[in-house]
Amino acid sequence: MNKPIDHHYVPRFYLSKWCGADNKIQYFRRINNQLISSRISPKNTAFEPNLYSLEHVSSEEEQIIEKFLNENIDSPASRVLDKMITGGIEKLSIEERKSFGKFLISLRYRGPKSVSDIRSDGFDEVMKMLVDGQEEYEALRTSDEYPTTFKEFAEQTHPGLAQNFGIEQLSSWMCDSGNIDHIAKMHWWVAEIGDAGFDLLTSDHPSVYTLGVGHPRCIIALALGPDKIFFASNNPAIEDQIMRCSYNKIVKHFNTSVVSQAFDKVYAKDEKQYRFIKNRLKKLI
Repeated sequence: MNKPIDHHYVPRFYLSKWCGADNKIQYFRRINNQLISSRISPKNTAFEPNLYSLEHVSSEEEQIIEKFLNENIDSPASRVLDKMITGGIEKLSIEERKSFGKFLISLRYRGPKSVSDIRSDGFDEVMKMLVDGQEEYEALRTSDEYPTTFKEFAEQTHPGLAQNFGIEQLSSWMCDSGNIDHIAKMHWWVAEIGDAGFDLLTSDHPSVYTLGVGHPRCIIALALGPDKIFFASNNPAIEDQIMRCSYNKIVKHFNTSVVSQAFDKVYAKDEKQYRFIKNRLKKLI
């Protein structure tokens, strides 16, 4: 069986909700600070080769994080998303709400920039521990057969420890039971905005959080396709406040947020909002 080399940080099942009759979505990206737009399959975007791979481990262990994401987050979330779209929020069990909550959390951590920072921070943390532990290691070292430094000992006995420390924490952060339980108990609703003058957009950083999850006025928003948007809030009254706005205002506000926070890719059903995206997608430095 081929190893899953292409690791999608925005899952294909999610992006497919914007597909047209050609089974492709509209793709926007800045190249040399020029905004380009083209049709692309969800399979061929929002991925990086070996993004979550472990280093200096057996081939069986190398893809363990990617396998975890596929089996424990994306597959359950895909089923819940379809159920939400066809049956509504009220049809979801508490376990299904937790599965989707886990997916919402994962979208905050799994992008290339976040993964790079996680790997770097984890490496630095391990290196500091090895340096700080040198004196104790020397006291315990009983033979010249052992390396002279704690760092060398760790590299020999636990290959990849420093390189993998950060990325190995990823699954535990995504599965933080406190955050998952909290999101599952928030007030959820899905707004259908088919009467708006333009479609919902998404990006390579698709979930919008107004404040921290525990804040009383926190709002989580995620487009579920070009005409549906998911909301979660800690205060049920916020639904009424939002839904009193026109659909056009809701869509424009959400699209502005999701495009402005994008790393470098935006997705749509078609290219009608080219100018809107061009004015809001940050230029690369």
